[in-house]
Formats: sequence, C-alpha cells, structure tokens
Amino acid sequence: MDAGTFTNTATVSGKPPLVAAITSTSSDTKTLPPVPSITLEKTGTLDLTIVSPGTRADAGDKINYTFKVTNTGKRDRE
Repeated sequence: MDAGTFTNTATVSGKPPLVAAITSTSSDTKTLPPVPSITLEKTGTLDLTIVSPGTRADAGDKINYTFKVTNTGKRDRE
C-alpha cells in the first residue's frame, strides 16, 4: 500500500471436454490517495524546587512540557 497503487490479479482455468485447457487472467490497478495523519504526545514534569518547600506542589512551581510529534500518514509519492 505504501507504493501508492494496489493491483489485484485474478486467473481462471478450465478444461472443457475434448479440447485443450483454457486460461484467462485479468488485473485491476487502483491509485491510493495519500492519507494525512499525525499523532501528538504531551508529557509534563513538575519541578517542585522553584518554591520552597520542595516536597509539595506550590503556586509558582514550574511544569516542564515535552512534545513528541509523529507523522503517521501516507505521503504522496509524486
């Protein structure tokens, strides 16, 4: 699916009486559009050392955030 197209092929065979076996094959190719998608992870870490005492959360303490952004979509292959 990552190639941007999907091809489905079918083959049929038969053996009629008194003649040679016959076979036919047909294929169909479809273009798959790109599918945009993104994920976001946000993580917060509380820094208790800004305002004393450092054993509890107080107004003025700091939260440090990190973000992880991942492109999870299928891109256009042009």
